[in-house]
Amino acid sequence: MKKILIICMLFTLSFGIERPKFEDFLAGYERNKASMLNYEGMPAFALSENLLAVLKQPNAKLNKYVKYDPFLNLYLVRTDFSLIPTPMGDEEKLTRNDWVGIWDPNKPYIGHIKYLAQNIDEKDQLDFNSKIGLLGTP
Repeated sequence: MKKILIICMLFTLSFGIERPKFEDFLAGYERNKASMLNYEGMPAFALSENLLAVLKQPNAKLNKYVKYDPFLNLYLVRTDFSLIPTPMGDEEKLTRNDWVGIWDPNKPYIGHIKYLAQNIDEKDQLDFNSKIGLLGTP
């Protein structure tokens, strides 16, 4: 009986998913670092070859932008220079079991998605405290 129990436990543990390490997300950060930049003193990331999403800061305002989204606090900016965009994943394919993290070179922000928004007036929620940043998967 003990042998069957041990075999069942080993079989179950062999299919367990290991928690990703900080280095897993750091590799993604390094790979996509070229798409993140400061634009007029505000953090921004490339959406396409000539479009930026710029995070609004409390004491700063952009002079020239295409559109401002007050719900996301993002400016959409068209640039004259070429950018290297991050390949975007399909958020709808994520499940609550998938590991996600905020790309940061200094501190790990790793966890799961707690809730995926279903309506436009809702926001996705994570099961860990984080800063605002680019969400990635290992």
